[in-house]
Amino acid sequence: MQRDLKILFNVFCLCCFWLQVFSQEESPEEHHDIPEPMIFDLVRELGAKQGELEVNVLAEFPLSSIASRHIDWAPEIEYAIWDNFAVEFELPFEDAKLEALKTALQYTFGKSGCGRYIHGTQFMVEKFRKLDKWD
Repeated sequence: MQRDLKILFNVFCLCCFWLQVFSQEESPEEHHDIPEPMIFDLVRELGAKQGELEVNVLAEFPLSSIASRHIDWAPEIEYAIWDNFAVEFELPFEDAKLEALKTALQYTFGKSGCGRYIHGTQFMVEKFRKLDKWD
């Protein structure tokens, strides 16, 4: 299990490096001034341009309960493969234990003529290790 975790971490780091080096383009792009919703995490901003990359780690831990001091955290990579089409890979952990494998696809249909709203769709799949089922 520990060896698998190290291999997974190394693959994650290698992917981050590869995406960072080979995908960034310097060009002025159109930017939508429509905020991302706070309730639901989008893969990338709707209307993402090809080559946009985000690598981050989400983390949650209890502040009040000392008895349950485990940390839920999830490194993730979000990448726009083409204009308006992005993918996300996420690895949810509880402490050092991998809980699931999660991937998502997002497509942007377009924004309104007045530029006040934008439409898109997402498809997410999560494979839980404990339950051995897809969600």
